[in-house]
Amino acid sequence: MIKATGFNSSMHVDEQDLLETNKNCVFCCSKDLKKLFNVQKKPAIMLVKCKRCKAVSVDRFPKDGLLKDYYESYYSVNKTGVTFSDIERFSAVIFDGVRNLSKKRMKILDFGGGSGSIAINIARSMLKEKKANSVEITIVDYNSFSIEDIGNIEVNWVDTLEKVNEKRFDLVIASAIVEHIPRGDSVRKLLRLVDKGGIVYFRTPFVVPIIRLFKLFKINIDFTFPGHLHDLGKDFWENILDIYQIENFKILSYSASPVESNFKTSFIRTFAAHLFKFPSRFFNFYDLVGGWQIFFKKID
Repeated sequence: MIKATGFNSSMHVDEQDLLETNKNCVFCCSKDLKKLFNVQKKPAIMLVKCKRCKAVSVDRFPKDGLLKDYYESYYSVNKTGVTFSDIERFSAVIFDGVRNLSKKRMKILDFGGGSGSIAINIARSMLKEKKANSVEITIVDYNSFSIEDIGNIEVNWVDTLEKVNEKRFDLVIASAIVEHIPRGDSVRKLLRLVDKGGIVYFRTPFVVPIIRLFKLFKINIDFTFPGHLHDLGKDFWENILDIYQIENFKILSYSASPVESNFKTSFIRTFAAHLFKFPSRFFNFYDLVGGWQIFFKKID
């Protein structure tokens, strides 16, 4: 079976480790849900699509205890906690989308940022191009990491978003994290944490169209449940501000997300990913891209 992502693995979840079936969309509370297909048969767990906000989610979430054990195992393998093989390349993608930000002391929030390597690379680029005199980074993650002194960059870790509720940030990064969180309120919370003139970046998987295509050829793609709980693509991100009735943000840019893997360590997977994403540069309706990224800016 082909995995939807190279950085997460699926596991069978027993009945005692599952919550009750969701009757409402966790992002917009709509009851208008369309059944898609199973990601697990016994007990049955199905992907459903909200007809209002276009979010795709599993209809049953794992209990917190199972997720805790799952991610403890994940961190024992992935020492950086970052789901991207070339961190410098990915950091450059985000920095290019926010290079117009400028402030004497830049405040960055990296939600689910692992070791903080992405935010630190972006901070270094900001200092190098004189976009800031100093940078304060807050990482929200289960694990904290020890780092060497990095000059005018201050790095702090907290384990929940609630611990930064009173702060506001110039740049908020939520890369490959929203899809792991059962509750759908993380998007709202992250938008609230953006300071005036600030930018928030989201990157999420968008694999359901590819899974559907492969099913036509009797090829199964592993959704990697319980690692992935949601699939959020172009239609979701383009409409979420209207769904939430948020008027003080605008979309800066959006596109298929960059390829996570690299040719050196995963040639076939990387080649296929580039091949699938390429048409999206020319056709707006094309959705066989595997992932989506978007930049929102808070209007002054």
